[in-house]
Amino acid sequence: MSKKILLVDDDPELADGVGEILRHYSYLVETVSSAEEALQLLNNCVPDLIVCDYHLDGMTGVAFADALQQEERFAHIPFFLLTGMARSDIRGDIAPERIIKKPFEIEPFLNTILQELS
Repeated sequence: MSKKILLVDDDPELADGVGEILRHYSYLVETVSSAEEALQLLNNCVPDLIVCDYHLDGMTGVAFADALQQEERFAHIPFFLLTGMARSDIRGDIAPERIIKKPFEIEPFLNTILQELS
Protein backbone atom coordinates (compact mmCIF):
# COMPACT_ATOMS: atom_id res chain seq x y z
CA MET A 1 0.00 0.00 0.00
CA SER A 2 1.27 3.48 -0.86
CA LYS A 3 2.43 5.71 1.94
CA LYS A 4 0.60 8.98 2.55
CA ILE A 5 2.47 12.27 2.76
CA LEU A 6 0.99 15.56 3.88
CA LEU A 7 2.74 18.51 2.22
CA VAL A 8 2.10 21.90 3.84
CA ASP A 9 3.41 24.87 1.85
CA ASP A 10 1.90 28.20 0.86
CA ASP A 11 4.04 28.42 -2.29
CA PRO A 12 1.85 26.75 -4.93
CA GLU A 13 4.72 26.23 -7.38
CA LEU A 14 6.88 24.47 -4.80
CA ALA A 15 3.96 22.44 -3.46
CA ASP A 16 2.89 21.37 -6.95
CA GLY A 17 6.43 20.49 -8.00
CA VAL A 18 7.31 18.51 -4.88
CA GLY A 19 3.88 16.86 -4.85
CA GLU A 20 4.26 15.78 -8.46
CA ILE A 21 7.69 14.28 -7.81
CA LEU A 22 6.47 12.38 -4.75
CA ARG A 23 3.46 11.08 -6.68
CA HIS A 24 5.81 9.89 -9.44
CA TYR A 25 7.44 7.69 -6.79
CA SER A 26 4.02 6.24 -5.87
CA TYR A 27 3.40 8.23 -2.71
CA LEU A 28 -0.11 9.48 -2.03
CA VAL A 29 0.27 13.23 -1.49
CA GLU A 30 -2.21 15.63 0.05
CA THR A 31 -1.23 19.29 -0.32
CA VAL A 32 -2.52 22.18 1.78
CA SER A 33 -1.34 25.77 2.05
CA SER A 34 -1.59 26.40 5.81
CA ALA A 35 -1.14 24.71 9.15
CA GLU A 36 -4.80 25.38 9.93
CA GLU A 37 -5.87 23.50 6.79
CA ALA A 38 -3.50 20.69 7.73
CA LEU A 39 -5.02 20.40 11.22
CA GLN A 40 -8.49 20.16 9.68
CA LEU A 41 -7.32 17.49 7.24
CA LEU A 42 -5.73 15.49 10.05
CA ASN A 43 -9.18 14.98 11.56
CA ASN A 44 -10.04 12.76 8.57
CA CYS A 45 -6.72 11.37 7.38
CA VAL A 46 -3.52 10.57 9.28
CA PRO A 47 -0.48 10.61 6.98
CA ASP A 48 2.65 8.51 7.31
CA LEU A 49 4.86 11.61 7.07
CA ILE A 50 4.51 15.42 7.03
CA VAL A 51 6.67 17.87 5.09
CA CYS A 52 5.99 21.47 6.11
CA ASP A 53 7.34 24.88 5.18
CA TYR A 54 8.58 27.09 8.02
CA HIS A 55 6.96 30.34 6.86
CA LEU A 56 3.19 29.93 6.70
CA ASP A 57 0.38 32.41 7.23
CA GLY A 58 -1.06 32.23 10.72
CA MET A 59 1.24 29.61 12.23
CA THR A 60 4.87 28.72 11.57
CA GLY A 61 5.91 25.21 10.68
CA VAL A 62 7.59 24.90 14.09
CA ALA A 63 4.37 25.93 15.88
CA PHE A 64 2.51 23.35 13.77
CA ALA A 65 5.03 20.66 14.72
CA ASP A 66 4.66 21.63 18.38
CA ALA A 67 0.85 21.41 18.11
CA LEU A 68 1.15 17.91 16.63
CA GLN A 69 3.42 16.79 19.46
CA GLN A 70 0.73 17.78 21.96
CA GLU A 71 -1.76 15.38 20.36
CA GLU A 72 -1.03 11.73 21.13
CA ARG A 73 -2.57 10.50 17.88
CA PHE A 74 -0.24 12.74 15.82
CA ALA A 75 2.96 12.74 17.89
CA HIS A 76 4.31 9.63 16.12
CA ILE A 77 4.13 11.13 12.60
CA PRO A 78 7.60 11.91 11.18
CA PHE A 79 7.84 15.64 10.49
CA PHE A 80 10.26 17.46 8.18
CA LEU A 81 10.60 21.23 8.05
CA LEU A 82 11.41 23.04 4.78
CA THR A 83 13.12 26.39 5.22
CA GLY A 84 15.46 28.86 3.63
CA MET A 85 16.57 30.02 7.10
CA ALA A 86 19.81 29.04 8.77
CA ARG A 87 19.29 26.18 11.22
CA SER A 88 20.67 28.36 14.01
CA ASP A 89 17.80 30.83 13.44
CA ILE A 90 15.07 28.22 13.93
CA ARG A 91 13.58 28.15 17.41
CA GLY A 92 11.78 25.06 18.60
CA ASP A 93 12.19 21.35 19.06
CA ILE A 94 12.98 20.37 15.47
CA ALA A 95 15.96 18.03 15.27
CA PRO A 96 18.61 19.30 12.82
CA GLU A 97 18.29 16.16 10.68
CA ARG A 98 14.57 16.98 10.27
CA ILE A 99 15.31 20.36 8.66
CA ILE A 100 15.54 20.44 4.87
CA LYS A 101 17.26 23.58 3.66
CA LYS A 102 15.77 25.32 0.62
CA PRO A 103 16.64 25.29 -2.13
CA PHE A 104 17.16 21.55 -2.00
CA GLU A 105 18.18 18.92 -4.50
CA ILE A 106 15.50 16.35 -5.31
CA GLU A 107 17.63 13.21 -4.98
CA PRO A 108 18.78 13.76 -1.37
CA PHE A 109 15.25 14.91 -0.48
CA LEU A 110 13.74 11.72 -1.90
CA ASN A 111 16.37 9.60 -0.14
CA THR A 112 15.45 11.25 3.16
CA ILE A 113 11.75 10.51 2.61
CA LEU A 114 12.43 6.95 1.47
CA GLN A 115 14.64 6.21 4.50
CA GLU A 116 12.02 7.55 6.87
CA LEU A 117 9.16 5.60 5.33
CA SER A 118 10.99 2.26 4.93
